[in-house]
Amino acid sequence: MRLVRVIVPVKDFGRAKQRLAAALCPDVRRGLVEAMFADVMGAVCGAGLVGQTVVVTGEAAIAEQARRWGAAVLPEPEGFDVNEVIDRAVAGLGFGEDEAVLVLAADLPLVTADEVLALAAAIPEGPGVVIGRNLAGEGTNALARRPPLAIPAAFGPGSFGRYLAAAMARNLPVRVLDLPGVALDIDTPQDLARLKAAGRDCHTLRYIQAQGL
Repeated sequence: MRLVRVIVPVKDFGRAKQRLAAALCPDVRRGLVEAMFADVMGAVCGAGLVGQTVVVTGEAAIAEQARRWGAAVLPEPEGFDVNEVIDRAVAGLGFGEDEAVLVLAADLPLVTADEVLALAAAIPEGPGVVIGRNLAGEGTNALARRPPLAIPAAFGPGSFGRYLAAAMARNLPVRVLDLPGVALDIDTPQDLARLKAAGRDCHTLRYIQAQGL
């Protein structure tokens, strides 16, 4: 497998998981973000990919945890949305045109090392795009690109369709992977219920159980 870089963007605690604000207080949401990040980093590091892992964050607690996992840390610049942050990071890191970059959401408690490897293995040898869809099928929780800026980052509602259109406009091959752990991002109380129903041990499940959720 050729070199694969991994970028994990993590929003600041004040903006993270706003759709859970009615159900969870800020301190509990903060703990949830940290627990999910630990699950994602465990999967990334467990995959043993040959390449650098970079965490983009403005939160000192996340940066400290990232360094314990052996990841590099880039500060999140102020005044930019997540997609601008991701692509500014990719551009600033100076990756080569023949390299691949995998952007992985930080709120995937059930993602596994095998799924990270599957995403990396799906990246074509030449230019192309790999998309890991969310549970609803319209969003994206993982995006791999070769070259690193083959298409613009466009995460958010409806991103799956935007990525397909962007790749088609550039005549880039696309592979779509539906992986259970990549698909389940935690944004709503219903997502927490799905996590509990899955019953698989992870940092996030232990955290929400400890909180009595």
